[in-house]
Amino acid sequence: MISIIMDEERTKLLDSLHHAGRTTHSIYRQLKTDGIKGERGCSTSCPIGEYLISKGHDGPEVHSRHVSVSTDYGDVIVETPVTIKQFIINFDDGKYLDIVRKE
Repeated sequence: MISIIMDEERTKLLDSLHHAGRTTHSIYRQLKTDGIKGERGCSTSCPIGEYLISKGHDGPEVHSRHVSVSTDYGDVIVETPVTIKQFIINFDDGKYLDIVRKE
């Protein structure tokens, strides 16, 4: 039963990541449209993490290799989709300054 629930949570996480956008520019546009901002170089409060929170995920950590969220049954970890990975690299390298959260 728990494995079924975890599979469903994994599917929900992957769906959320894929719905963020098909290209780095479309991800940026989606975040900007939704008013989502984040911090550079921070796996727990980057714009993708904030986006996942807005989609109902708890405790996201976003890395270039994997993304994880917390559930009642443990952490769900998936491989970071290529476009999300490239967006993270671009964001951390200084692109998309208008979605950087100001301190």
